[in-house]
Amino acid sequence: MRLRSLLPIAVALALSVSRPAHADEKGDLEKGRNAYLTKDYTEAEARFRAMLDPTSGTLRSPELVNEARMIWGAVYMAMKRTNDAEALFSKIILKDSEYQPDPLMFGTDVLDKFTDTKTKLKDEINAQKQREA
Repeated sequence: MRLRSLLPIAVALALSVSRPAHADEKGDLEKGRNAYLTKDYTEAEARFRAMLDPTSGTLRSPELVNEARMIWGAVYMAMKRTNDAEALFSKIILKDSEYQPDPLMFGTDVLDKFTDTKTKLKDEINAQKQREA
């Protein structure tokens, strides 16, 4: 009987331990976004590189990864590194062909580069959809 009454406490503790990781993901993304919005592109680039590092990065959620890649691509556009931006946009599009960047967050140059990248990948996207169907 006593063990049964401890079960809800154990479940609550387990859930509370798993929440900070998700909060850290969002916090890391916000810090990178803040650096981008304040035009501290060197800081933003370093933050996104760290959080998206395949071995030690903090982002795991597919939605947050795509959002981080989009902002990182915008950082590269601001730094005049359009090839690097296009590479990141390609990763987003190939993971989620329905992804749409926030038009209020990014300038026309970023949105146009994203659209151009999606257009270049149209045949690859269609082939991917056929394979999945």
